[in-house]
Amino acid sequence: IMNTVIITGLVSTLVCGQVYTDTALCHKTVRDPPSISTPIWYSEALLGSDFSLSCTVCKYKHHRVQVSWSLAGTRLAQSSTLHTYQKHPDQYILRVRQASIKDMGNYSCSVENMEGKVTDSKTITVDQVPPPPSFISQPDRVNSSSQLLTWTGRSGLPIIQYLLEFRLSPVSGEGEDWVSLVIPYQTSTQSYLLRGLSPGTMYQARIRTKTRNGISHFSTLLQFTTYSPWTTIPTTTRPNTVFSLPQTGAGKNNDIMETSRAKELSSFSSGVRGVVSGVILHLSLLGWLFVRSSG
Repeated sequence: IMNTVIITGLVSTLVCGQVYTDTALCHKTVRDPPSISTPIWYSEALLGSDFSLSCTVCKYKHHRVQVSWSLAGTRLAQSSTLHTYQKHPDQYILRVRQASIKDMGNYSCSVENMEGKVTDSKTITVDQVPPPPSFISQPDRVNSSSQLLTWTGRSGLPIIQYLLEFRLSPVSGEGEDWVSLVIPYQTSTQSYLLRGLSPGTMYQARIRTKTRNGISHFSTLLQFTTYSPWTTIPTTTRPNTVFSLPQTGAGKNNDIMETSRAKELSSFSSGVRGVVSGVILHLSLLGWLFVRSSG
């Protein structure tokens, strides 16, 4: 069963009218209890606008269930501003009209079995701040001193900027302090090239979205590792692409520069060895002549 949920309205658009698809297949036997799933865990709401929340029930086809919505533990009832309905037999919608401050908080969608026992519940947080951004996976171990980060961010309001943080991945304990960066909003794909990193090192990154209503929760933590030039990697798997900002060509010449340095060092070493050998031979000849003259 594939359930497609469309969040509508200026607000709820937890993601501004984006389409969510629940690809989880529902397989229940007569002995399995019903369960709940939700397409999102957070919804952005704008004051004075409408928003909708959705949850989907997975149950045995002949079982009857009851679904209820609650806000901060208080069960919600139908009213002029609250409306609940079924979009199809297994999908339940809560619609809130003209949202106000009192409508912000943690909403729970719960399912009860035929005996009236709650078997599962899921929570969706509704607030005025934007939803957290999402990182887009990028190859790591590509460059020894930089890493390209790419992400997506959405909001019902204009995005002002992104707040990016990164640090060394902790080996144990809480780890080091985060380094903070302010990234201006871009109309194209959001990306940033972290420079000045250490070779063969694991890092962590997280990011938030800022609008006039506030700052979002942190994104899911991203971990990446820089390339280590001292690690032997098979030719078939060794990365040969170097990411760099468009306006600079430094990154593209990294491999050429490293090869050039290696050749220079090799030539220098050979030259030093030749000079030393010549000096030793010269001293040996002088010593032989001295002995001959003394004799």
